[in-house]
Amino acid sequence: METNETNERAEQMMAVLRQRYGDRLDEQELEEVSETAKAIVQAADDMRAVSLGHGDSPFSVPPYRKD
Repeated sequence: METNETNERAEQMMAVLRQRYGDRLDEQELEEVSETAKAIVQAADDMRAVSLGHGDSPFSVPPYRKD
């Protein structure tokens, strides 16, 4: 669930991206980047919301082997 803080952080990211790359991206591309920025910020918020105990091991995905 997107919060106001999530949207604010995504907008801050977009301000930097517009300043750096705005002359190379059209409005449609900037909108796509904006949606991706919101998704990244939301994913980071979701990860922070998970409570880990002291003994919890880090999660890793084993490499895929096509056998």
